[in-house]
Amino acid sequence: MNAPAIRQDLLAAAVARLPDNGLRAQRELALARFARQGLPGTREEDWRYTSLQPAVDLSNAWLASQPRAVLPGDVPSDEMPVQPAQRAIDAQWLRFLNGIRIGDTLPDPGTISIGRQPDDDRSLIADDGLSSLNAALLYDVVHIAVPEGVTITRPVGLLLANDASENASVGMTRIVFEVGPGASLDVVENHLSLSAEDSFAGVIIELRLARGAQVRYLRLQECGEAQVLTGRLQVRIGQDASLRYTSIDLGGALVRNDVAIDLVAAGSDIIANGLYLASGSQHIDNHLRIDHRVGPARSRAAFRGILHGRSRCVFNSKAIVYKGADGTDAGQSNHNLLLSDQAEIDTKPELEIHADDVKCAHGATVGQLDEAALFYLRSRGIDADAASRMLTRAFAASVLGDLSVAAAADYVAGRIDEHLDLLVSEPS
Repeated sequence: MNAPAIRQDLLAAAVARLPDNGLRAQRELALARFARQGLPGTREEDWRYTSLQPAVDLSNAWLASQPRAVLPGDVPSDEMPVQPAQRAIDAQWLRFLNGIRIGDTLPDPGTISIGRQPDDDRSLIADDGLSSLNAALLYDVVHIAVPEGVTITRPVGLLLANDASENASVGMTRIVFEVGPGASLDVVENHLSLSAEDSFAGVIIELRLARGAQVRYLRLQECGEAQVLTGRLQVRIGQDASLRYTSIDLGGALVRNDVAIDLVAAGSDIIANGLYLASGSQHIDNHLRIDHRVGPARSRAAFRGILHGRSRCVFNSKAIVYKGADGTDAGQSNHNLLLSDQAEIDTKPELEIHADDVKCAHGATVGQLDEAALFYLRSRGIDADAASRMLTRAFAASVLGDLSVAAAADYVAGRIDEHLDLLVSEPS
């Protein structure tokens, strides 16, 4: 299948309409890169099971409508209703609508600085088609910095909402975190849709962890059934720094989540857990790449999926251990539960090892509900639906039990329970 194509003339016109707020040169550079790169197609190994054609169709329709540049002042700060996650999770929330930050300031500016990307930092990632498209269409870049030695006691919440009700069907977001030496931070990234219309969102978030920094990061995606979402988390982990990451996908029509972890110094540590629940015709693709450049360092990636209907999910996690990275400890696992004969999972945990003194393991399983366990529960007077709910909850429990941000545990558990109830009640 040929790579899907966005009309370059329409894209160039949309880029030209964006305000000259210091990013014009970078946008034009990204536009030129995109003209050379284009979007990936299914002939590329990392995109073998996922086509971006829905994103292309939405983008071309939106670009053909000649959308004007929406500025922050065009969106009153009180226009977006308070969302469930905001009410349930005690966090310092920053709100984004179609890629533009609206009306919020952090309550404690003395410990966290937030603003535009610094003028002396023009290193926007634009190394593939999606990141180039994102950079070309950005209104702005939000930069969040935590100073050395500071512990932030309340999570920073990122509410990333899309509203296509007035043809704002494409939105691009870019956020950069700088976490200083010895600093500590919790982040909640929440994706949602405010309308039922088709929309496409592209989000890139960078995490730069200095020596000894600690970050606990939760990504919770609960978009509408017409949402196309591509996301990328790019992480650089310094000496003795650590990241605890949890990714949970509940909604969306087509979702691609890329996580790239660069372990660049001894003592760096990453634990990544994930859960994806899919039904109907949902397509959810999780791709992780973990580069062990120096040892000793540790990485763990453990994802679980529960699929129903005609849904299709993809999991690929690759740990690369470079020459000389002795002492590396890398583990990957992916376990999937299929509740329908038509559901499909493509799973491929990988290891590429160029060092000798390492401890590495990987594995994957795909199965259905255990008939013996179902029979046992039924024999104790539990009906079929209740027994299925109990087993699916038990399957998801390992991810919930190791959630990266404790402040969000109750809300996340409730949302997962709601989706599991819907999954189990669907006809096979």
